[in-house]
Amino acid sequence: MTKFVMSANVMLASLLKEQRIENNLSIAEVAVRTRLDPSLISRFESGKRLPTRDHIQRLSAALLLDEEALMVSWLVEKLNKVLDEEKREELRQKALDIVNGNMNHEKLFAPKTSKIALSQEKIINNALIALEQLRAHEPENWKRICARGKLRLTRDLCALSGNPWEETALQSVIEEGKTQPNIDFQAHLQLHGMHEVLSRVEEQGKSASAQEIHATIKRLYPKWKESHWVHETFSLAHLAQVWKEVQENYPNDSALAWLVVSIHLNHNGFPFFSLSKKPINDEEDMIYLSEYLGDWLLTEIRRVV
Repeated sequence: MTKFVMSANVMLASLLKEQRIENNLSIAEVAVRTRLDPSLISRFESGKRLPTRDHIQRLSAALLLDEEALMVSWLVEKLNKVLDEEKREELRQKALDIVNGNMNHEKLFAPKTSKIALSQEKIINNALIALEQLRAHEPENWKRICARGKLRLTRDLCALSGNPWEETALQSVIEEGKTQPNIDFQAHLQLHGMHEVLSRVEEQGKSASAQEIHATIKRLYPKWKESHWVHETFSLAHLAQVWKEVQENYPNDSALAWLVVSIHLNHNGFPFFSLSKKPINDEEDMIYLSEYLGDWLLTEIRRVV
């Protein structure tokens, strides 16, 4: 008997039943041929249960169906079952678009189009407006916030460089000019250097040119090159690109990457602030600002504005 080759639009359950009848077989006879329980065959034909890959191989032989074609029908049923479990139509459609090659998987995570990125852009804009109000109406409070944030960012960047400092010791060195006898000279130099770079960037403000900022970074990182950093534009997508480029050029220096991102933020209106939340890992090229905007800063904004 010639094997039947299924058409793509025949449902799997109906196909199994129709082919059994076509071959003049009872459910019991199919069960014997496939070495499966008759109740299981019945459930396959009623659509109450989806066969496994092994079941499909047995059924194709027992019913004289083309195994490859039957396997395709089975895969379609599996996909439909998974998609039917998802209630949101837009998610089902995107999944199908990716499977069909109509959408690039990476597009889902593109900073310019993701819903997360758009919500973060709103966070940034709202925070910048509030910060401008804070700077204008509470200048002394603003100075205090900047000084505290700069100190804590210095601490965090040093820690990322493998040079952790306790905050009290750090304050003693930076604010009082003291030294810590239990901490080596190089660690003191790095601490002062990091704080000086942040202070210099802060003093330059928004009027600083790209060349001036590059020169400031080179004071701390002599190997720093003026690569692809153009600071005139500011967005999450741009921050992500900055982060990615620094990581590619200096893959083992998270402190430098965070320093550059912090300088970008400061140049566009943010004070320096602690990386109180865990920094993003080296594999990510998306900057999640809402995760590391210091809680103290947001609390201060809400209180004053």
